[in-house]
Amino acid sequence: MPDTRTAGAHVLRKWLEADGWSASETTEGRRKVFHAHRNGVRRIVRYTTRSSGDFQLSTVNNHAPLNRDDHFWAFVDLAGREPSVTVLLEDDARAFFKAEHENYLASHGGHRPENDNSDHQGLTDAQMSRMLRRSRTW
Repeated sequence: MPDTRTAGAHVLRKWLEADGWSASETTEGRRKVFHAHRNGVRRIVRYTTRSSGDFQLSTVNNHAPLNRDDHFWAFVDLAGREPSVTVLLEDDARAFFKAEHENYLASHGGHRPENDNSDHQGLTDAQMSRMLRRSRTW
């Protein structure tokens, strides 16, 4: 059984290819991304995968806008009966994460209640639904 990241990459590659994109995985900094190409159009797709629970996201370097309309963020969900992929414009996802994180900290006096040194935040199904209503999708 492959690890969650590998399984997510496999599902995302198949999803991209089924939509007519050629896709190659590469590394940008510490993260893996896909470079997708179709009919002269290029997109960079970063991805986050879950196999159970909430999506887990880093708060480091994920809140500042990129100001790029060719960068997308895919959420690969392996927790359901069938894998699913949801893809949003990365800047929309970043703006949502920033607002959610700031609201969370504000509701706890500016600190994390359990571990103030944590650099991760969870993304629940309810938050994902709100983010989808406010975001530009693939």
